[in-house]
Amino acid sequence: MKKNQYTFWIALFFMVFVISCKNNNKTDNKAATQSTGDSTKQGTEQSLTNIPITDVLTPTANPGNPADVAASPRSLAELNDALAKDPNDAKSYYSRGRLKFDARDYAGAEKDLTKAISLAPNQADYYYYRGKTYEQLKQTAKAVADFEKTISIDKNFTDAYYSLGVVNALSDKHQEAIKYYQKVLELNPQLPVIHYNIGTSQAALQLYKEAIQSFTKAVELNPRDQESLMNRGNCYVMLKDYDHAMKDFSEVIAINPNNAIAYFNRGVAHYSKEDNLQCPDWKKASELGYAKAKELIERECK
Repeated sequence: MKKNQYTFWIALFFMVFVISCKNNNKTDNKAATQSTGDSTKQGTEQSLTNIPITDVLTPTANPGNPADVAASPRSLAELNDALAKDPNDAKSYYSRGRLKFDARDYAGAEKDLTKAISLAPNQADYYYYRGKTYEQLKQTAKAVADFEKTISIDKNFTDAYYSLGVVNALSDKHQEAIKYYQKVLELNPQLPVIHYNIGTSQAALQLYKEAIQSFTKAVELNPRDQESLMNRGNCYVMLKDYDHAMKDFSEVIAINPNNAIAYFNRGVAHYSKEDNLQCPDWKKASELGYAKAKELIERECK
C-alpha cells in the first residue's frame, strides 16, 4: 500500500481536550481571576495541544490493492481519444477519472468514475476512488457507501478500511473508527500510523491508558514519531503521571529542538507537578512563536 496522496487533511484540534484554558473555563475574565488551586491547575492541563489524526498511510508493499496502481501511463488527451473510439471502455473512464482527481477536478472525476462503475460494476478500485472523490466533495454518506462496497468486493482492500476509520473518527464515532483501524492491523500490523490513529480515538474517548499503549506501539515501529510521543505525553498528563509526560515531551524536543508545542506541553507538566520549573519552557515556546504560551507566562510567571 503506497502512501496515499488522495486523502483530505484533517482539521486541527480534533481531540476533545485540544482547547485553550480560557475557552475551557467558560467564564469571563473576572470569574477566571477568582479560580485558585486545583481549578486553575486543571484549566492549565486542559490547555494541552495535541496533534490531529492523520489520514496518510505509511508506505508499505501491498500489491493486493488495485488502488496502489498508478492512475494511467496515458495522458488525458490519449484517454479522450481512446474513449472517442470506444465509449464503453471502463478502464479508460476509470483512468481519466483518476487523472481528474489528481488535478482536483472532483466533479469531473466523479462523473468518469460513475461511468466506469456502470460499465464494470465489480471493480473494487473504481468504488474506492469514487469514495475518495466524494470525500473531497464533502458527500460523506456517499463516500462511506462506496468504501463499504469496495470491501464487499475485496475484503482485503486495506485503504478502504482505513478510509472508513478516518471518516468515522472525523464524525466523532470513535468506537467505529477503532473497529476499522483494527481491521487494517489484521491485514498489516506494521503500520505505525494505524496505532497512532487508534490512540487518538481512544484519547478522544478518554481511554488514556489504552491510548498510551497504542502510541507506544507506534513509537516502537517509528522511534522518531513526534506526534505519537507528544500525544502519549498528553495522555500521561491527563493521568497525572507527570514524570513520564515530561520524558515524552523531552524526547520530542531532542528530535526537534524547535518544536514549540513540546516546550509548551512540558511546561504544563511541570506546572501540574508543582515543581516551579514551567516558566523556562513556556518562555521558550513563546520565543518559538507559540502564542498560547504568552497567556500562561503573563498569568503564572511573575
